[in-house]
Amino acid sequence: MPLYVTRLAQFPYFFKLITLESASSLALSIFYFISIWLCFNAEEFTESSWFYLGAFACFANFVLYAADFVIYLRMWMADQRAARADGATYEYPSYGAP
Repeated sequence: MPLYVTRLAQFPYFFKLITLESASSLALSIFYFISIWLCFNAEEFTESSWFYLGAFACFANFVLYAADFVIYLRMWMADQRAARADGATYEYPSYGAP
C-alpha cells in the first residue's frame, strides 16, 4: 500500500472536510447562478414575486458564504489553539533553576 494512502487513512476528518467543502461550493455556485439569472431577468416578468425570489436567493447566497467563513474561521482558531497547546507540553530542562 502506498505511503500516501496510509497517511490519508489516518485522517478521516480530512475526507469529511472535503465532502463539506464540495457540498458548500456546489450550493454556493447554484445559488449564485440562480440569483444572477433571476436578478437580471426580473424586469421581463410582470409579477414582482420573481424579484423577491431573486433577492431571497441573493440573501441565501450571502448566508451560505457567511456560514462558510465562520466554519473555516473556527477551524483555523482550533488549529491555532492546538499548535499553542502542543508547544506548551514540552518541558525544558531547568538545570537546577527554579
